[in-house]
Amino acid sequence: MAGEVDAGLILRDRLPLTWRAFQAGQASWNRMRTVVREAEGLDAEHWAAYDAVAAVKVVSSTRLRDDLRKARARLDDEAAAKRARTTHERRRTSLELGHDGGVAFVAEGLAADWVPINDALHRAAVGAHGVEGETRGVAQLRHDIALDILRNGLQSPATDGALVPQRKPVQVQLILTVPALAWLGKTKEQAQLTGYGPIDLETAKALAGTATSFIRVLTDPITGVRLTMDRKVYAPPADLARWVKIRDGRSRFPSSTTAPHLADIDHAREWQHGGTTDAANLVTLGRTDHNLKSAGLFTEGSVEDDGTVGWNEAWGHHFEDPPNDPLDPAPPDLLPPPGPADDGSCPF
Repeated sequence: MAGEVDAGLILRDRLPLTWRAFQAGQASWNRMRTVVREAEGLDAEHWAAYDAVAAVKVVSSTRLRDDLRKARARLDDEAAAKRARTTHERRRTSLELGHDGGVAFVAEGLAADWVPINDALHRAAVGAHGVEGETRGVAQLRHDIALDILRNGLQSPATDGALVPQRKPVQVQLILTVPALAWLGKTKEQAQLTGYGPIDLETAKALAGTATSFIRVLTDPITGVRLTMDRKVYAPPADLARWVKIRDGRSRFPSSTTAPHLADIDHAREWQHGGTTDAANLVTLGRTDHNLKSAGLFTEGSVEDDGTVGWNEAWGHHFEDPPNDPLDPAPPDLLPPPGPADDGSCPF
């Protein structure tokens, strides 16, 4: 009860715009708690700007926690690098004793290190699950493969004594998007770590400096819209599929948080209905949501130029899923000067 009262006082005294949305019945108390929780530790000078964003997102966002995290990272970008260094300095592993001979092995560190490892572990478990005669579930295989990895190394082939002898080597892939203008210090955008979200630019530069290879993602410096690639075949080639997953960052079904590497590549406008295999007509879609679409319960209405995906349900309702994280446009001082004004006279 004390926690609920504290949350109410924070909303009333420090987040008045968001509090007003709650009083008007526009958002639930559960969403109010999310706003308060994501504001913990935010410097006092940023509370007013955070409140302005939260008051809008708490009413309209289908991914409130993610949107608030992004807003906070952008507001407090100067402290983000310091917090990341603190996280790195207190990195550790620990063993928490449980009941019935069980333990929990906990690794605490930077998301940039552990998110891609977790994704690779899941891919390995799903691959091993499909082997004939395998009776373990994906969760059990994740544990057993992790134990093999700690003993033998992720890059080494499984040995005869491995818990999952069918497992093949898995390459950990870290996908990092760094806007070029932010890299040059012209904007304050955050780098994006696929599978996690915004990370500070200092950490991103350190990761880029140690990378052995890069996946180059080009963006339009004027509009901030990511550039696309074109293909004219049904099945998207590997490079196009990879691009769509990097661009979308998650399943594009409204409110879905399915990671892109666990999702399918879907034609927004079906191939048999004239849909093309290019980035403008492809979206990342979770398997469950893909099955709902295939069953006719939902159809993608459109993919807009800004990346918004429209959805129509069988009962006539329309939903929109905004792009995961549209980039900032270039600052005015980097744009070309405007041309002469059009006086309306005929040029010939």
